[in-house]
Amino acid sequence: MYLNKKIVFASIICLFLNCKKEYEKNSRSQKYSEKELCIIIETLIKNDQKYRSHTIPSFNKIIDSIKNSRLSENSLSEYKLHSLAQDIFKKKKRKISKRKIDSLMKLQILLDNQNTEILIDIVKNIGFPTKENTECKRAPGFIFRHSQKQYWGEIRPLIKKEYEKGNIPKSHYDFLLDHINGREISNKLIIQK
Repeated sequence: MYLNKKIVFASIICLFLNCKKEYEKNSRSQKYSEKELCIIIETLIKNDQKYRSHTIPSFNKIIDSIKNSRLSENSLSEYKLHSLAQDIFKKKKRKISKRKIDSLMKLQILLDNQNTEILIDIVKNIGFPTKENTECKRAPGFIFRHSQKQYWGEIRPLIKKEYEKGNIPKSHYDFLLDHINGREISNKLIIQK
């Protein structure tokens, strides 16, 4: 009789856990279908660089060339990769006027705010989307890196929770945290140089 109670209890717990997983899966699909989520992520990524790419047209080329060089064999963290690319970029001359850059960046900030709000909603509803936990080809990793100060208080606990759940790797978490902490680490490294 005691054994039967244990079996019934264990069965109820398994049933509960399976129902909970199914509920979470259904909740996610009610808010965003997998296809819609991937389209939204691609749009966020595209908008993240919409005007920024005009102000720094060679920055992405610098990153690509670093990734394709021998340096990438040492598996640079995203933070180190971008710091190195920024150093190289600063030494290059821009072909666009400061006035035009300022105008484009005002437009970019509007898109960054929109992107940030959308990604916050996604993370609150389904967690931080990655290539591992979605069917999407890319993840919106840099969206929070370009968020404005007014969102940092809301982003900080979200990314901490997602990091603790294993949805954000440590290097990426540190990279995002550096930004929402006012780029303290980046600024210290620049001062040391």
